Formats: sequence, C-alpha cells, structure tokens
Amino acid sequence: MLVFNPNRMFRLRKIDRPHLMLVKNGFAKSSATNLLNYVSRRVTVEHLEKLCVLLNCTPNDLFEWRGKTNEALDERHALNSLKRSDKSENLTEMIRKIPVEKLPQVDELLRELQNPE
Repeated sequence: MLVFNPNRMFRLRKIDRPHLMLVKNGFAKSSATNLLNYVSRRVTVEHLEKLCVLLNCTPNDLFEWRGKTNEALDERHALNSLKRSDKSENLTEMIRKIPVEKLPQVDELLRELQNPE
C-alpha cells in the first residue's frame, strides 16, 4: 500500500511542532491536522507542492510503500525505492558518538553533499 507520511520528513528535519509550522505557512488548521494524522486519504497537488517547498524535499520523500505480506514485488520494481527505514533518523545520535578528531571529516562530507558541484 502506498502511504502518505509527511511526519517522517518532519522528524528528519527536526521539526518538533509540524502542525504549528503548517498553519504558519498557510495551511488551514483542519488540513494540517488531517495531513499529520493520516486522516486524509487524498492529498492535493497544491498541498504536496507546498510541503515539498517547506521541507526541501520531493513528493517521493513524503510517501512510502508498505507492501502487503502476501504481495511480492520484483526486487527491481520502482515502488521498492519508497520502502523506508528509520536508520537515517538516528543521525544525531551517530554524530554524538563520533570521536572529536573525526568531526571535521563529517563536516566536509556534509558540505559536499549540500553542494554537489
């Protein structure tokens, strides 16, 4: 099943109060609540675009594929790219464990990833 999950991006971006952020950026309170609580089965293209701009992401980042247990997709199927893992959400903790002398390497790598020139 394809699931709309904006909460994942809010966690990754370390946004603690996503509802407040959405309302401050023009979302109606009810729309913000519905989007964050999976109440809405439909997402408008306008809301999708607005979220992508706010979170600096693509629509793919806001969706995830949760295959049914009896449904096997070929491993090369494009939907497999939307299977999510929570590994990247632990980056802050990983960085805390890196020895101080290696932090400049982390900084350099992050800068390269931000500016792939």
